[in-house]
Amino acid sequence: MAPRGRPPAGTTRPFPEVYDHPGTTARLKVLGEVAKELGMTPGQVVLAWLLPSIKAIIGASSRAQLDEALTAGKLELTDDQRTRLDAAH
Repeated sequence: MAPRGRPPAGTTRPFPEVYDHPGTTARLKVLGEVAKELGMTPGQVVLAWLLPSIKAIIGASSRAQLDEALTAGKLELTDDQRTRLDAAH
């Protein structure tokens, strides 16, 4: 697990302590693998994973962030990818 206050591998911002728990490292690993397989960002994979079950309100502070989020809405995860994301802990 990444030390508190330092960014986890593959990220650029510090990870909030509230989200740093024993399953975090495994979840981030699978998320990174699926993102790499799809050629997408981890954020896009998270949105694509959650959108079928929830309606997300997306906040974007730049055009690039908005484009990234909108692309996620068109992303199709395979059953295997969804299973891996669901099972990671």
